[in-house]
Amino acid sequence: RLHTDQGPDFESKLIKELCQFSGIVKTRTTPYHPRGNPVERFNRTLLNMLGTLERKQKARWKDYVKPLVHAYNCTRNDVTGFTPYELMFGRSPRLPVDLAFGLPVREHQTTSHSQYVEDLRSRLEESFQLALKNAVKSGERNKARFDQ
Repeated sequence: RLHTDQGPDFESKLIKELCQFSGIVKTRTTPYHPRGNPVERFNRTLLNMLGTLERKQKARWKDYVKPLVHAYNCTRNDVTGFTPYELMFGRSPRLPVDLAFGLPVREHQTTSHSQYVEDLRSRLEESFQLALKNAVKSGERNKARFDQ
């Protein structure tokens, strides 16, 4: 599934054909409704993170986007219970602080490349299912609060 805003880049004939060719169902956000667009929510979070920079740093804000996005991707999400990094790569990120404190590397014991791929696929599927379950629970709690 591909969920996009109403931008013309996503409404082109090329995108429609690529989605059709790949078997991707394309959906659109509701215009002027940021709650329906997680990218807009992330943009707001990133702007808040950039807002914490000191005045000198703000002049070079572009230099801080990648490290801030990495920090976001390594931060556990309250809704899913996972970091975006874990859901993308199937493992926890290895951070400089881990090296500084001498934390051990958790290696997966595999006997072959194909075994590693199968283990990774299994971890990603398990993580995705649990994240989805957590997100549904969170959505139900939010709905109950919103409907009061």
